[in-house]
Amino acid sequence: MLYTFDSGAPLAVQQLTDEELMRAVTRKDHRAFNELYRRHSAALCSVVNRIVHDEFASEDVVQEIFIDLWESARRYSEAKGKVAGWLTTISRRRAIDRLRKIQCRQRAHDRLESDIEKQPIAWTHTRIESDIEASELQRILAGMIERLPKAQRDAVHWAYYDGMSQREIAAQMQIPLGTIKTRLDLAIRKLSGAVREVLNDATAVPATV
Repeated sequence: MLYTFDSGAPLAVQQLTDEELMRAVTRKDHRAFNELYRRHSAALCSVVNRIVHDEFASEDVVQEIFIDLWESARRYSEAKGKVAGWLTTISRRRAIDRLRKIQCRQRAHDRLESDIEKQPIAWTHTRIESDIEASELQRILAGMIERLPKAQRDAVHWAYYDGMSQREIAAQMQIPLGTIKTRLDLAIRKLSGAVREVLNDATAVPATV
């Protein structure tokens, strides 16, 4: 696609400035959008990765930024500065948000693991890390949580991942506080039993033929 500007000379998309490309993106020009992505995505991934230290998460953040750019390109104004600087600022802000979510998720897993370990039916005389890698346990727990009844699953998510108190959850769901306590207790007991089974399987000695 060729563009004609004040000089009257046709220009290929690669010859356009970032600001000209942004104006074209506001008109839903796919070629202009692709060119912006080609120019800046790698640099933005590097910016994000320096904050989150996770290449896959960095790529996700940059993808989200460009999806938002396509849908809301009109939010950009040349008064805000160069496109590259504007995108870098957005990337840093999004990266910090993603890092906070990652850290919050990690704290939630740590709290959940701690509560499970306190259960009387939980594993004994061993630490999680000695039998199952922490990252693997997190994956296992996530799958177990999704298999809980919806009422218990919601209570676990609100209590551990959203950091809500039991009283706040009761108000959110408009049910008695005692019901929330019971749901969380049942959920933790189920998760504890399921983790114990996984650990038993992991440490079981294969039968000889």
